[in-house]
Amino acid sequence: MASISTTGVQQIQQVQSTIFRFDGENNFAMWKHLMELCLRSSGYGEILEKGFVEKDKLTDEEKRRQVCDRSVNEKALFLICQSVLEKIFHAKTAKDAWSILLKTYEGANPVKRTRLQSLKRQFEQIEQKEKNIHDYFSRIEKLVNEMKNNGDEITDKDVLEKIMRTMSSQFDYVVTAIEESKDLNTMTLNDLQA
Repeated sequence: MASISTTGVQQIQQVQSTIFRFDGENNFAMWKHLMELCLRSSGYGEILEKGFVEKDKLTDEEKRRQVCDRSVNEKALFLICQSVLEKIFHAKTAKDAWSILLKTYEGANPVKRTRLQSLKRQFEQIEQKEKNIHDYFSRIEKLVNEMKNNGDEITDKDVLEKIMRTMSSQFDYVVTAIEESKDLNTMTLNDLQA
């Protein structure tokens, strides 16, 4: 298990507290992604997957290893608790805390399927209402990210085609030019937006 210096922990805490504060209601998918990056880049990713179990009757080497693992677990648990303490107050390990958060905010599979159906309906009905094309792209990207977080495997091509079909009529000449000059199979959302 990797260890991290006190300075490193302070830097992570500073970043965690300023960038990904989770309010317990919104943006769980974004918070989860950023928190996973923070934990994994700090050497705490393994503890989330394997967990930590206190054991008795260990050799001296195993005891040293357990002390290190306990420390890593506690640091990871501390970072997770920074944002959502109420939900995970009684969790003893970082893995337990992480599991509680995933169940609470991502939901069980039936809930995710229901949420995904609602998001797909929104995606099917979405049309450009904004005058600013970048705002429209942002709205679609947010919806697509939510769909993917709920298990959808929507492709970039599907998103590109949807955007081009639903742009306001003032962009008809742009859409026609893109369809004639570009390969939608290799084009990215960033390419379209540019």
